[in-house]
Amino acid sequence: MNEFVYSPEIDEFLLQTGMHPDLTDMNYQTDRFRREMRLGLTAASSSLPMLPTYLTTDGKLPAGKPVLVIDMGGTNLRLARVVFHPLGDFEVEALAACPMPGSKAAITLDEYLARMVEILRPHLTDDDLIGYCFSYEARITPDHDGILANFNKGVHVEGSDGMKVCERLEAALVRAGVPGTRRWVLLNDSTAAACGALSHLAESGCEGPVGFILGTGTNTCYPERTARISRYPVEDDGGTMLINMESGAYSAFPRGEADRLLDEKDLLPGNHLYEKMVGGVYLGRLVWLTAVSAAERGLFSPAMKERLAQTAAFRSVDVDCFVRDPEGDNRLAGICASESDRTALLTVIHRLYERAAKLVCVNLTAVLEEAGLGKDPAHPALIAAEGSSFWKSSLFLPMLSGFIKVFTETERGISYRITQVPDANLIGSAAAALLNA
Repeated sequence: MNEFVYSPEIDEFLLQTGMHPDLTDMNYQTDRFRREMRLGLTAASSSLPMLPTYLTTDGKLPAGKPVLVIDMGGTNLRLARVVFHPLGDFEVEALAACPMPGSKAAITLDEYLARMVEILRPHLTDDDLIGYCFSYEARITPDHDGILANFNKGVHVEGSDGMKVCERLEAALVRAGVPGTRRWVLLNDSTAAACGALSHLAESGCEGPVGFILGTGTNTCYPERTARISRYPVEDDGGTMLINMESGAYSAFPRGEADRLLDEKDLLPGNHLYEKMVGGVYLGRLVWLTAVSAAERGLFSPAMKERLAQTAAFRSVDVDCFVRDPEGDNRLAGICASESDRTALLTVIHRLYERAAKLVCVNLTAVLEEAGLGKDPAHPALIAAEGSSFWKSSLFLPMLSGFIKVFTETERGISYRITQVPDANLIGSAAAALLNA
């Protein structure tokens, strides 16, 4: 899918260790993903939670009502205040940004709540409507709160599993003597991405929208008919509800040697297996683990093998710097001891990103087909995509676009459009709060 000349020795190694993209049968995996989606809507035996959001996208956004938005986007936290205007435009006032509590080191639940109170207190008013974009696995409740399954994406808060997210934080604010009346609407980032793109539907004539996140981790949200949901207490009103798939938890993709090694070393082994194959916090580590394993089999020079043994795991940003300038002044270029080392490492990187693009294409194709979106070329499905790994990677988006064009559009007959909405998490969270509080 590009002009890069791959190392045949590395390709053979990747096939032998189960890490090569050619091992992904896209038609088979799409059909399997769809089956898992249906199970997730009707039974507890699926790795896809398929969580109801209890959120509607119907109605008109009221103008002039400020909404405080908390955006927990993986390893970072943002606060903003959003106001919509009568003509449909909006203002976003950035209030604060900081690392997510528990992203630097594991903390206790009490420490987490105390830190959240410290962050929120300066920005709360007497009467706050809060759109809470919570990018971790949580079962949303009909009162627009959520029960946390677990933090992930490199965030570790001991004793937090099973807490009611808004209720617990509200109780901490009250205990800390923070005055005011607060109304909370909890949603995840993929739901916020979908809600943030609502205005694009009428403008573009598209169907959907589907919200897709690929940043630190990955997730998907799409509109589902309530008649198809029986696993959860959802009233069949003949309409649709946004479903938070928690698609990063999908476990049926075939995994290879480096996938298993990464999972074994993770603080939550067996958790979010698909996310560990494509998420930005993981791809750099996968490249490093694969390169170390290849070096142990004699596929890199002795000098590079020694350097790899002495270096810490790669980050995705390191990988992208190397791809942009393989002979430049960057960390991975400095590890390579020869031109053949450079070609071998680039082959590892290209193939793992190609595999990630294939898996994401399967994810999106399965969702569009299962939702019945994009069947009419005059009304393509709208995918609202967010996340730095999606938009900023040198390799990922060109590879994904190629797979979607050939597989999703040509082979499976689905019309689509991918869009990026500026500040989608903030805008979508505010819109969801205004329409559902």
